[in-house]
Amino acid sequence: MPVNRIVRIFRRLWSRKGFGIHSPFVYDLVTNVIGEKCPYYYFREMEALRRRMEKEHLTTSYLGRPVSMDVVFRLHALPAATGELLFRLANHYHPEYCLTVGPSSGFAPLYLTGCDSRVRCMDVSSEYALTYIAKRAAQQMHNSRIRFLTGHYGLRLFTALPDLPRLDGLYFSRHLTDEMLLKTFALSLPFVHNNSFCLIDGIHRTKERFASWQILCSNSFVTATIDLYSCGLVFFRAGLPQRTYMSIL
Repeated sequence: MPVNRIVRIFRRLWSRKGFGIHSPFVYDLVTNVIGEKCPYYYFREMEALRRRMEKEHLTTSYLGRPVSMDVVFRLHALPAATGELLFRLANHYHPEYCLTVGPSSGFAPLYLTGCDSRVRCMDVSSEYALTYIAKRAAQQMHNSRIRFLTGHYGLRLFTALPDLPRLDGLYFSRHLTDEMLLKTFALSLPFVHNNSFCLIDGIHRTKERFASWQILCSNSFVTATIDLYSCGLVFFRAGLPQRTYMSIL
């Protein structure tokens, strides 16, 4: 194993418990959100939903051809660890208005809205099959607080975002192209505020995606960022230095 990779692993393990972190905000985040291991009952409900959705062999049209719905679901379903982090972020920072961009089989908006009945979420997908699966997941969880939109991400956000008073919590799917990630992130910036949080999935999937992540980290609106390897967290809190911290989810 290359020496630089070993160094990165030890840096992440060292900061996992908050060691070496001097920012009170980031220390609280790492110890009380990322490192928090409470087994919320909602996690069991979501995993039960995942098992049910994986068994649904209905046929849907995806990318112009008929495909079994369980295949599309498995391709895009949000990993449990990432979804549980979204839930903990929402439980800790109490957002009211959230945005999820890109496919997650409905799991990203469900995790964001699962801890508080006051949370509202807008979910944007590019394909009707993806929206159909997300809606089906929300129906099974009896969650009517998610607004589902389908179409070109940029156009949809450009017309729909002014309907929201602000954005408190954001999620960007690992399935977005690098170009679309940067574009939709930029469209969202006028609506974020000091207490907003943003999770970007799959930041190390490719060299190109990691380069996009670094571009986002250098944005003038952004202050603290957390590289969790599987995903990245972005904050816009005034008074924090623009710095990327490293940990492990």
